[in-house]
Amino acid sequence: MGLFHVSVRTANGQPFDGALERVWQYCQEGFSYVRQKYHFELVAFVLMNNHYHLILSIEPKLLKKFTILFNLNLNLRISPEENLFQQTYHQQRICSFSFFGNCYRYVYQNPVRAQLCQRAELYRFSTLFHLVEHIPFCIPIHDRFGFKDPYNLGWLNSPQIEFRV
Repeated sequence: MGLFHVSVRTANGQPFDGALERVWQYCQEGFSYVRQKYHFELVAFVLMNNHYHLILSIEPKLLKKFTILFNLNLNLRISPEENLFQQTYHQQRICSFSFFGNCYRYVYQNPVRAQLCQRAELYRFSTLFHLVEHIPFCIPIHDRFGFKDPYNLGWLNSPQIEFRV
């Protein structure tokens, strides 16, 4: 199994058609569907208005199949007449704990950076919200940090330092 950060944008960066609440529900249904086909562990997921980020553990040879099936499932539910997603997507293999921490914060801080919420755990369209609020999610969330206390949430919400070479 490998750990990966995946980011997928809509075609032309256009917002999802319809309310984000509905798209969030479709995402949960999509995870349930794909889980019947492939073994994976969902670590983190954030849905934005024109893209999503996820961190998952999966066999590397299955990552592309997972992404295609998940996107196809969403596409058929949201906009069956047109291709909803860009053909290319971003994927990174996470090979160290420090890189995992950076990706984890990057994913969950995405709505904060977009000024959609003040703190990462307050964004409703993320698995972190489900974890903190003890709201059931469609599949198990394999959170590797266990953010349930103020100290860890403080770390998660602290600014990331960008190093330039």
